[in-house]
Amino acid sequence: MPLYRPSVFGAIASAIFFVLALIAITDKEWVDVLTWALLGIAFAISVAPQRAFGSRTSLVAGGTLAVGTILFVLDAAEKLT
Repeated sequence: MPLYRPSVFGAIASAIFFVLALIAITDKEWVDVLTWALLGIAFAISVAPQRAFGSRTSLVAGGTLAVGTILFVLDAAEKLT
């Protein structure tokens, strides 16, 4: 059995991002909620079977991941300055 299982690690990462989104809801920071939710959705789509979302699964997951990453970087840069 191979050590690396992307579907298991992706599902765990997705769950962590959704928990972070729920924590951010209590802080009332909508940018944080949106960032963590988009990253969670991207990982959830990437580990889902392709039959569930069609043939464009990787394109949708990649786009969602890119938007979530851009929001994360912009928010982090704002907090650092």
